[in-house]
This record gives sequence, structure tokens and C-alpha cells, in this order.
Amino acid sequence: MSEEIISHRQLFFIIYIMRTFVVISYMPTLTSGEALQDAWLSTLVALLFALPQVWLIAAMGAGFPGETVFQYGPRLLGPWLGRLVTIPFLWHFLWIASLELRLYAEVVATAFMVETPIIVVVLSMVIVAAVAAAAGIEVVGRLVDLLFPLFLLTIVLALIFPLIKADFANLLPVLDRGWGPVLSSTIIPTVMTSQIMVLLVIMSSLNRPQKFVAKALGALALSYTTLLVGVILVISTLGAEEGARSLFPFFRMVRSISVGGFLQRVEALNIIPWGLGIYIALSVNLWSGSRGVQQILNLKDYRPLIPPMAVIWVILSIHGFDDVFQLKRIILPKYAIPVNALSSLVPLLVLWAARIGQNIRRWRTEGRRK
Repeated sequence: MSEEIISHRQLFFIIYIMRTFVVISYMPTLTSGEALQDAWLSTLVALLFALPQVWLIAAMGAGFPGETVFQYGPRLLGPWLGRLVTIPFLWHFLWIASLELRLYAEVVATAFMVETPIIVVVLSMVIVAAVAAAAGIEVVGRLVDLLFPLFLLTIVLALIFPLIKADFANLLPVLDRGWGPVLSSTIIPTVMTSQIMVLLVIMSSLNRPQKFVAKALGALALSYTTLLVGVILVISTLGAEEGARSLFPFFRMVRSISVGGFLQRVEALNIIPWGLGIYIALSVNLWSGSRGVQQILNLKDYRPLIPPMAVIWVILSIHGFDDVFQLKRIILPKYAIPVNALSSLVPLLVLWAARIGQNIRRWRTEGRRK
């Protein structure tokens, strides 16, 4: 059993925050598909596709209490093959976190701190995340307890103010171009569900991980509910065409709000939860990645690994992407699908195949004994 313990509530908050801040930062349903006014339907379909994915992740972690995927993977597949299959998860944590970090840095540097180099924003976020990761997942869980009310409050306010300008007639006509654009727009939201792969590491810190599977599905459903409301408001406020053209449509929607000429520039309601979300996501990914390297190499402690991993994240976030437009291209299906498949989905399915095969062999052995 892991010495660091977090509660089911804290992990529920972590999942919701990690999924929801992606919603308010990039709104992939509008920016990567062609659903336009039917994007809200894409959100509902994407939820149906994402639920089985999260179940596979959470149920795998629940089957091995007190162990991470880097511990039970070699036991399922053998020491060498097990390490080979689980190593891609390390790249997945790195890639997802560096992508999210650069997105946040681009918005902060271009919309608020125009004279500040992007590397300063990246460094500041990575440093505070590294401090939290070095303190341990138990401390991160307590931070989530503290920050979640503020995160939720700003999200709710950011969804209330746009109601002033909302024109729900923009949602019509429904399915004007059929189901094709709707289904194509579900791809990226479904792919980005792979953020939840960190459960394969964090669930080792739960007392009763078997009882968390349903809560993981609930956290996902709640985050998609937030996405659904956000998509409806973006379309109603900006219009389907403008929302689809915007690089950060949720941010643009909130920034456009003006109440009676005296309440303006309320985009802090977007940036605050986004910053809190990236902070929690970076801390969790850095902790999970360092734990993985520690267990693969059989080291005594993961904390000495955090500084060099943080440096790698800074380098990848700065030099891995030319600009924000390349970031948008990277999240398109032709790139995001193979990267996520090779770094997360395929290794997960291999582990499930090994686990099912092991159970079948055990059942046959028990049947022969009887």
C-alpha cells in the first residue's frame, strides 16, 4: 500500500478539475470539428464514447489495490515486457502536460502579460507544480480540497454572465447537415479523455480503490455537463461560425461580456480556474511520472527525479511547439489519435488482455482442482 493516502473525494475533485479546465481553455468540440450549432450534440455523443474509456482505466487501477501500473504491469507481462508496455505512459504524462502548459502560457502571454516572455510563465507554473509534486500526492489532495470551491465558483460565474447576451436561436436548426459533422467533432474530446490515465498511478493511494470506479465515471459525467453548458453558451453568445473560428472560444465569450457598461473585462473568471486547473494537472502528472520512473528503475525515492523532469517539461513546452497555431494542428485527429493510441490506449488494452488471460488461467486451474 502506498504511504501517501488521498480520499475518494479528493480524487473526484482532481478528475473534475483536470477535465474541466481543458473545456474552458480550448473547447475542442467547437475548434476541432465541423458540428457548428450542433456541437452540443457532439458533447453528448463524446460522453458516451468517453465513459467506457474511463471505466477501463479506473477498473484496471481498482484491480490492484496499493499498486501503480508500473508495479503490476511487470507482474502481468513479465519483468521486461511489462516495463516495455508501461513506459509509454511516462511519455503520455509528459506530452499531455507540456501541451496544456504551452496553451496556458500562450493565452497569458498574449492577452495579459504581453511584455513577458512565454518562458517566464512556463517556468513559474512548473516551479510551483514541482514543489507540490515533491510534497506528495497527499499534499496535492489537500490543496485540491482548498482550491476546489474557488475553482467551482469561478466556473459557475463564468457560465452565468454570458446568459445576458445569449441568443438560443443560434442553436437552430438542429442536425441541419446530418450526423456526420456531429460525429467527427466527438473525436478530440474523446481522445483528450486520456488525461485520466493518471488514475493508473494515483489509485494506488486510495484505501478502497474498488469503490472509486463509479465515482470516476461520475466525475467525467459532471465535467461533460460543464462542457455541454459551455458549448451551448458559446454558440448562443458568439454564434456557431464565430465560435468555430475562435482559437479560445470560451475565453472570447467571457471577455465579450459587458454588464451595464460598468462591469467589463470579466475574463479573470476564465483565467483563474484555468490557472488552478493547470497547476493541479501539472502537479499530478509530475508526481505520476516521477513515481513511474522510480518504480521502473527500482529507486528508493521519486523526489530527486522531479527537478530533472520539470526541466524536461520546460524545454518541451518551449521548443516542442513553434506557436499557438501549431498547437491547434497537433490536437487535430490525424496527429492526436495515433499519439494517444500508442502512448495510452494500446498499452492499456495490452494490460487488460494480460489480466483477462491471467484470470482465465486461474479459473481453469481452480476448476481442475475441484
